[in-house]
Amino acid sequence: MWILLLGAICCFQATCATPGPTGFEHCSGSEYQPAKYGKATNVTLDPCAKSPCQVQKGVNATAFITFVPSVTVTNLTAVVHGKLGILPLVPFDLPNANACSNSNITCPLKAGVLAYYTTMVPVPKLAPSAPVEVFFQLLNEKKEEVVCIKFEMQIE
Repeated sequence: MWILLLGAICCFQATCATPGPTGFEHCSGSEYQPAKYGKATNVTLDPCAKSPCQVQKGVNATAFITFVPSVTVTNLTAVVHGKLGILPLVPFDLPNANACSNSNITCPLKAGVLAYYTTMVPVPKLAPSAPVEVFFQLLNEKKEEVVCIKFEMQIE
């Protein structure tokens, strides 16, 4: 069951033809507050053209997050939490949680300089068909939030 929920939370493949900005809110963990050590400026799910993003099971997806760290970052870790229905927030491991490796980012990142994070995530074929509230964080070497965004997805 948890593997199915992992797929529902981590997926980003959409049914639309071209990527576009994804509606997102800033958050802090499970709270709706901006991260303290940076700020996301744009989030795109490929190939999603509108929000909420409708995603298909059994495909790979790509997320692009543009952000500006407010401090120098020597290491960056990606963390995803999700809420499916009435279930509480559940943390999940990504296939590549090291955001400084194979993600279009070279660490260290300088404070005030725009960064472009990219990640590909497989969507399991057995993921449940349901709306999912996704919390996506990028944490620095001190486990402080550089980015925390929340967005809605619909698993199809």
